[in-house]
Amino acid sequence: MKKTKEEAAETRQTIIQAALSVFGRKGFSDTRLEEIARVAGVTRGAIYWHFDNKVDLFQALMKDCTEKMVERFDDIMNSADSPLKRLKTLIYEFLTSIGKEQEFKEMENIFLSLNIPDNLKPIFKQRERHLEIMSQKLIHLLEEGVEQKEIAPHLDLKATAFGLMSYLSGIRKQSKMIPLDFPLEEKAETFISIICDGIGIRSANSVYQ
Repeated sequence: MKKTKEEAAETRQTIIQAALSVFGRKGFSDTRLEEIARVAGVTRGAIYWHFDNKVDLFQALMKDCTEKMVERFDDIMNSADSPLKRLKTLIYEFLTSIGKEQEFKEMENIFLSLNIPDNLKPIFKQRERHLEIMSQKLIHLLEEGVEQKEIAPHLDLKATAFGLMSYLSGIRKQSKMIPLDFPLEEKAETFISIICDGIGIRSANSVYQ
């Protein structure tokens, strides 16, 4: 019986989720489509119905993951909260996602891979462009914070945005390299304080006096 469009879309998404799990555990080079098919509960032929090859499937996976990341980022950035509140929410979402969400962990395993084949590098370049756009939006958020006197006006905002993203990236990488004796999400408020107390008005009261 011919599948409906909804059933086909559901099967495609099931394959992408299975690919995320397998690529996250084994990396691109060591992953076989047969294993993805087994995890997804479909035939190998079903994968080829939706994707040309393993690279095409990986590209679809990366697109799906990046779109979810950008959507979550934009939802927070476009909220009605104050700039500092939005910044704290961004940091909290990032840290709690690392600690709790299996999908996010598997995405991170892929993104932090040191063995990226040359034929996949253009795909990662697309993600880098999205990160550049997010960085620009973060700078605009910091500018709003300065205007509303929530963030110290003497800061170099471009450098601050870069430092913030580097700080969070460092936590992400260190959590992979060094076993933690505490759940990362339980310490989110501590990490938020380290950042926001450093750039916020409380650390620069004399500027406004």
